[in-house]
Amino acid sequence: ALGGFLISVATFLSYLIAAVSQFLLAIFVRVIVRETLVHTPDQHRAAPRPLAGYGIMRRDRSFMNLWGLFIMNSIASSMVFVLLGVYVKENFDIAEGRFGFIIGANAVMVVLLQYSVTRRSMGYAPLRVMSSGALFYAAGLVVFALSQGFPVFLLGMVILTMGEMLIVPTG
Repeated sequence: ALGGFLISVATFLSYLIAAVSQFLLAIFVRVIVRETLVHTPDQHRAAPRPLAGYGIMRRDRSFMNLWGLFIMNSIASSMVFVLLGVYVKENFDIAEGRFGFIIGANAVMVVLLQYSVTRRSMGYAPLRVMSSGALFYAAGLVVFALSQGFPVFLLGMVILTMGEMLIVPTG
């Protein structure tokens, strides 16, 4: 929401702040964060063949089906988070500052609800959880398609986020 407000007031400043933040984060990660994986030399192990595991994966029909459907959902997700801002501004005159609240609803829901949703969904079959999540996601997209104003776009994001919280951790 803050980013949407800032970009509506000062576009150049917004990009400058984003660039400086990314640069500082890169320095922080390089200097402060340490690798946690312990590397131990193993003389008895042959060097792995880089593409050896892909044949096994391609023969696993269930995995390939799941992977294909997960990719399709990821494409829909990318479209929402890349194009929705332009769509609501150009077609419904929803300013960047207000659009930030739509995206912010996603972030707030994930932060507040993700652990409890994941904990509850663990008692069910993963395929059933992901299918339910995909239905929520599809319903959210339909709400976006039928929306005419800010409150309904916000509702669509709430529905879509419920699907996201089921699909992503389970996948």
